[in-house]
Amino acid sequence: MRLVCLLPLTFVACASSAPPPAEPVDTGPDARDYAPLKLGASWTYRVWFQGQEGQRTVRIVDARDGYYVDDAGGAFKYTKTGLRERSRYLMQLPLEVGSTWKAVLSASAVETYRIVSVGEPCTVDAGTFNDCLVVEGSIKRDEKVTLHSRFVWLKDV
Repeated sequence: MRLVCLLPLTFVACASSAPPPAEPVDTGPDARDYAPLKLGASWTYRVWFQGQEGQRTVRIVDARDGYYVDDAGGAFKYTKTGLRERSRYLMQLPLEVGSTWKAVLSASAVETYRIVSVGEPCTVDAGTFNDCLVVEGSIKRDEKVTLHSRFVWLKDV
């Protein structure tokens, strides 16, 4: 034997005026402030790797599949939580000193990033700038070698 219960449902509708719009909330700096991506934009990096020093310039040459693509094969896009490449975040919100995140590149390769400075002046090869974001990263290559990176992003540059 099957027992079926039927319960009456009651719906109540109310009319009210909408609340006033909320005041904009300052959520702090955004990735777009420090990495204004657009077609034709270019960056020149000073690079040190395995005892060699040099410069590398990349230029944004295409926009496809939601990414800005550079002439070195890199691809970047903004998300609600920061600026990312295909495999990792370069900046992850909140852009505050001490913020950290990780990028798992493989089972044995995990990069760790930390924001060490934001909104502070800095001097780079291109000159002195009033508002910079500095991100440091590291990845353990093997038991004896850890690679370190330092990205300096200049506001509105």
